[in-house]
Amino acid sequence: MSAFTTNPTHLAAIAATASTLTARRAFASVMARTNVASVNRRYNDSEPAEVVSDELIAHFHTNPVGDVQLLKAIHCQAYQSSDHPAWADSPVATLLAALEQTVRARLGIDADVDPFDTHLRDAYEAAQWEVRPIELLPTPAPQSTGAALADAILAGNGSAAMAQSHRGQMKAAIVALGLRTASEARRLKRPECEAVLAAEIARAAA
Repeated sequence: MSAFTTNPTHLAAIAATASTLTARRAFASVMARTNVASVNRRYNDSEPAEVVSDELIAHFHTNPVGDVQLLKAIHCQAYQSSDHPAWADSPVATLLAALEQTVRARLGIDADVDPFDTHLRDAYEAAQWEVRPIELLPTPAPQSTGAALADAILAGNGSAAMAQSHRGQMKAAIVALGLRTASEARRLKRPECEAVLAAEIARAAA
């Protein structure tokens, strides 16, 4: 079987099992570096290590793969990283072996038993050798409360939204609506902010 560098999604699916974000980052990084060192040695190459984003790690921490898939992913990662004389004593070998032991215990499979020889044979065979890459949708930037108030005014719901807003939010809404410049809005007191926005609410409702 040929060796290859595993993709960031695969690495994130395994690394997400670590207990803290710092540990998850470190686990992904050391797996990627150990993997590429093994592949580069086998093919006399100099490819860089994969980089795993926090977003991917967070995705799999919240949405972990199943234990059968995790077990097969561990086996893949170990195989793809083992073509190096220092593999057996490497931190990654130790980490993956410990994780495999934990997963096997959850699945009820003894350490020396091949998954193909258990009741999980079909599930293990169906699992992906390398977890296929996924593309996460970008997270939209959170809307400021001032912008939300401006939107509510334009949508005809301004009175209720304004009653729950503080002066800073009102000033931001005034600027967002183009009713005052930022420097002009900074000088407004709360009653003045309310008056400016009330006039806009009335105009939007007309």
